[in-house]
Amino acid sequence: MDSNYILVKTVVTGWSLPPVDMHEFKVINNGASALVTSYGQIPYGHFSVNVAGGIGWLLNGWFQEVDVTTGTVIFQWSAIDNVQVSNSMITPGSTDVSGTGLYPQSPFDYFHINAIDKTTSGNYLVSGRHVSTIYYISAIDGSIIWRVSSQKQSDFNVTGSTFGFQHDVRFVSQNDTYGHFNLR
Repeated sequence: MDSNYILVKTVVTGWSLPPVDMHEFKVINNGASALVTSYGQIPYGHFSVNVAGGIGWLLNGWFQEVDVTTGTVIFQWSAIDNVQVSNSMITPGSTDVSGTGLYPQSPFDYFHINAIDKTTSGNYLVSGRHVSTIYYISAIDGSIIWRVSSQKQSDFNVTGSTFGFQHDVRFVSQNDTYGHFNLR
């Protein structure tokens, strides 16, 4: 919408993903593209988190960078393709938003993407709330370049710092050697 709240553009997910989710919609690159999240339930047949019979449902989180003018998907990343369910800090049914994992209507939200930011180098910073981890994702192949967590797997020593279940992460400053980011 413009400054008068008149609809200018509509951005939707591509590649048959579920619709844009409310967790992130960030216009970047001087309005040329947008970062969006999408959630959808998927069957998950190898549960290691106490779902009856070992068969259950996950709420997968995706993010896409979408060209605002054409609707072309520039980049897509999927939590389940990159982060193991065992990294979750919660279990099915343990919170009011976790889901039980027993039915498609109540999929287990093991990852919970909350925020995405794009760096000046073109890579992505992703907040996974239920894994209590910040991921730095390669824009070339979607691989995890590094991760920061005070709870589980971390590529950095965060001794003396504790964070978890963060809601938002944004780069504050960065250069070729380091970056500073804020957690909320």
